[in-house]
Amino acid sequence: MQTIADLHEKLFELLNDFDSFCKENGIQYFLAYGSVLGAIRHKDFIPWDDDLDVMMTRENYNKLLSAYKNNEKYFLQRDTIDYPLQFSKLRANETTFIEHIPYKRKYKNIHQGMYIDIFPVDKVATQKHCAMLQVFFSRILISQSLALRGYHTQVVAKKIALVLSYLFLPFRKFMLGYIVKFNTAADFEYYNCFCDVKKIYLDKSMLEHGELVEFRNKAYPVPSNPTEYLKRVYNNWNELPAKEERQAKVHAAFFSTTEDYTKHLEQ
Repeated sequence: MQTIADLHEKLFELLNDFDSFCKENGIQYFLAYGSVLGAIRHKDFIPWDDDLDVMMTRENYNKLLSAYKNNEKYFLQRDTIDYPLQFSKLRANETTFIEHIPYKRKYKNIHQGMYIDIFPVDKVATQKHCAMLQVFFSRILISQSLALRGYHTQVVAKKIALVLSYLFLPFRKFMLGYIVKFNTAADFEYYNCFCDVKKIYLDKSMLEHGELVEFRNKAYPVPSNPTEYLKRVYNNWNELPAKEERQAKVHAAFFSTTEDYTKHLEQ
């Protein structure tokens, strides 16, 4: 039986290949969320975590989507094309990562190999009412995405949000277009990952150059001032959770670093 250490080893291989591709193609990226936390606190993966996150500006994200070609080793699962989310995943072929998601029929046979989450970050409008609309539209898009892929919840407020989001389906393209249109602005103060439920505002200086930190004895980019980034995302980031809470929250129900996901879709 494979362990989370096996999973981490495969994800690290994926990260190395992704890092090489980005360097070869002039694409700037940064570790994100729990991957930054792992790098700063553990100089490695969080020992009980089972995923890997990166982020990049919309300009670099679009460059990635244009430059990357699927190959024998990896498959780029693109937002809105292969999957109804506003971010993409780089999936490893000949692996399995089945999540706790009862996919709807349209998506139940999508690629379910191990992956890196690739989050685009967008410039926040300087006008307050425009920035509020960015957040409002992003919340609708997230609710739509969850509903489209088959998300279920027992929370009444969330159920209502999922149902109401369907009313805005005809405007899905418009809402995403509104969120991203401010990326052409030269004058701005913040970035935000609008495809995340959390709305973390990042000073533009955090993503101008970033800095390199140690991760498994190699150097990888994180946002500038990574401890401030972690404070905004996790608040008391340097405090270890209680032992009973040291587990991945919502990810793998089953994984394999050696078997293709198609062998396990019906299990």
